[in-house]
Amino acid sequence: MCDDIQLRVERNVIVFAANACALGVRWFGDGRATSRARVRGNDASVDEALTAAADALRGASRALIYLAPDISCEAQRSTIAIADALHATIDSVTSATTMVVATSSA
Repeated sequence: MCDDIQLRVERNVIVFAANACALGVRWFGDGRATSRARVRGNDASVDEALTAAADALRGASRALIYLAPDISCEAQRSTIAIADALHATIDSVTSATTMVVATSSA
């Protein structure tokens, strides 16, 4: 498990991740966004992937937009604007997703 990760960045590239496990090192990579994407199993440019995602969302009859945990206010604002434009349902980790079972003592 990774905890208290400290990143060293040189020239906008992550060059070291202290306290990171192997999975954490792979997850951070060098900090640059990938220029590779896949659409329907085929290599595609990032622009092509974004267009395919937008087309899929526009074509959805009941889109669900899920807000991931720990995202910035700016990301939430943009996501909610997209959901609003799509007339989509919004969900997040803060919604009640567990069932509480009450037991009585005899």
